[in-house]
Amino acid sequence: MIRIVLIYVLPILLAIYALIDCIQTDESEVRGLPKIGWIVLIVLVGIVGPIAWLVAGKTRTGRSLLPGLPRPGSRERGGVAETPRTLAPDDDPEFLGQLGSHNSYDRLLEEWEEDLRRNGGDPPAPPPDDDEPTDDGPDGDVPAR
Repeated sequence: MIRIVLIYVLPILLAIYALIDCIQTDESEVRGLPKIGWIVLIVLVGIVGPIAWLVAGKTRTGRSLLPGLPRPGSRERGGVAETPRTLAPDDDPEFLGQLGSHNSYDRLLEEWEEDLRRNGGDPPAPPPDDDEPTDDGPDGDVPAR
């Protein structure tokens, strides 16, 4: 039973994994052959094709398998591989710059608050409605009834 798994099932699973990995890999990350060449190699060359893909087929961006040793081709400084540092919101200058900006609603609210302060806390009078008839006559006097 173990021989059947090692001889038949394991190479098929390895080929399926390598084929899916190759298909999902972006064309810019594929090394050596074009993507279609790797697919043909994985499908037709048995166990050597999938192993070749996993070893040399694409650029790997994961960590080193052994701690303390850098990945092949990685840049390192002082024994530690350089990785981009993620900033917390309070350390991010872009985020902090957005905090002080005001939108039009904030400015409108500030104007209303200023009007309230000037009027002694009374809300400003609503603008007159032009549709309402006025009591003024043509001379500005109240017409006689």
